[in-house]
Amino acid sequence: MSAFVRSDRCWEKQSRKPSRWRLAAIALAVSLISSGFLAACDIGPIFGPPSPPCPTNISLNQSELTITEGRTAKVSVRENVSSCHVHWKSSDYTIVSLTSGNSGATIKGKKAGVATVSAKLRWDEPEANSPTCDVTVLPVSLHSISLSPDTLDVVVDSRSTYRLIVSAVDSVGVPIARPLTWTSSDSTVARVYWSTGPNSSPWAGHVRGYKFGEVTITASYGDVSGSALVRVVPGHLNGVWGNSADDVFAVGFAGGIYHYNGNSWDKETSGTTKILRDVCGSSQGILFAVGQEGTVLGYEGGLWTDMSGHLLFPGYNGAWIDSSNGMFAVGASSLWLHDVGIIDHYEGSSWTRMESGTSEELYSIWGSSNTDIFAVGARGTIRHYDGHSWTGMGSATWKPIKGIWGHSPTDVFAVGNQAILHYDGDAWQADGIDGQPYLNSVWGSEADNVFAVGEDGIIQHYDGSKWSTMVSGTTEILRDIWGSSESDVFVVGDNGTILYFDGNNWTAMDIQ
Repeated sequence: MSAFVRSDRCWEKQSRKPSRWRLAAIALAVSLISSGFLAACDIGPIFGPPSPPCPTNISLNQSELTITEGRTAKVSVRENVSSCHVHWKSSDYTIVSLTSGNSGATIKGKKAGVATVSAKLRWDEPEANSPTCDVTVLPVSLHSISLSPDTLDVVVDSRSTYRLIVSAVDSVGVPIARPLTWTSSDSTVARVYWSTGPNSSPWAGHVRGYKFGEVTITASYGDVSGSALVRVVPGHLNGVWGNSADDVFAVGFAGGIYHYNGNSWDKETSGTTKILRDVCGSSQGILFAVGQEGTVLGYEGGLWTDMSGHLLFPGYNGAWIDSSNGMFAVGASSLWLHDVGIIDHYEGSSWTRMESGTSEELYSIWGSSNTDIFAVGARGTIRHYDGHSWTGMGSATWKPIKGIWGHSPTDVFAVGNQAILHYDGDAWQADGIDGQPYLNSVWGSEADNVFAVGEDGIIQHYDGSKWSTMVSGTTEILRDIWGSSESDVFVVGDNGTILYFDGNNWTAMDIQ
């Protein structure tokens, strides 16, 4: 019993606060460590080797340096300052810039002149205690200026600008900075709208086109210059339709509308910069153009006017006019994050949104009468209108169907991505051809004279029994086709492409 008590008292004694002599021993140990006594006794380092102290003063490996514009060099501290923070400074950063570290700085010559590079251990060190190096930057002569690309196509009247990338180098090919002067051989056709300087990436001139034609854009500095050919073009053409072979309209990018009078294609004023995707008309002279953001333009008395219906969020891809001069426009609308295939109907003074019955985007529309209309779209969608409602039809494909045209209610063709379909009045059947091209539009003068156009300048012809490939003379994407007869056929496509077929050959046409 007594042993237990002594053990308990021993525990109580040990759990009390350290005595005065114990605190004194701890203080002595700390003092010995800090004074280096333990190190002298060869006990060894406790926390690894100590870092060397920062020197009282530093010096640079050179006091003068000469470099040329665009070149770099190194200025170093002679002393070991790996554990110190060295503050570097240039007296003029427009002449000499620097990238610094503790042991040294990499300097770069920016322009001709003299600047002083200094270093100090503490930011508040007097300037008199800071070693310096006087850097002289010598000018280098500009050897050449080049612009890329050397030929640039610019869309007329577009809000977009097109870049000419600049490369300016000295005699050994090192890029150097110079303020350039930009000129155009005809500023009424195209000019550099604004430019970025040599410190920008990329260094470029931004070109805008104002009317059709070709100009030379030049960037120069003194006697050295570089140039590029700029061609102002119509841009992509998406739709074509005409009243006759000498009264044809084409529509496309940036609100472009062009009219062919039998002799030349001339640009018309559309009043919009929206993308126009289709144009349609009737024998009574009614004409509509439809496109981006629900744009609808009507043509009357030689003028185009806005006739947009302002329905909810439409984007039109195709249009067709019925026998009563009413107009159907098809496309897509994003409504509350839900895509809807739309069919809007214009009846002389008002617009009506019809129940399309599909959420797929619709690309094209054609009808043989007011009670026999077809609309085609994404994922093999085909809708048919009987005068009362739109219903779905099986298409034998899940790929997008881009264009449709028919010779009669029982002889209709539809084309799309690797698909040619034919409707005989009962069902749609695939009408395959070798290679399965990507096609955008179809039109024919008769049941045995049908044309389909598409990617890579392809033109397919159907003679009533088989499809064959025609020589188009272009690799541009062809987007629409229309003709007044078998010997007057027009095709439009990307980069202002217009092709004409005279019954024998396809030839390119230019817009004035």
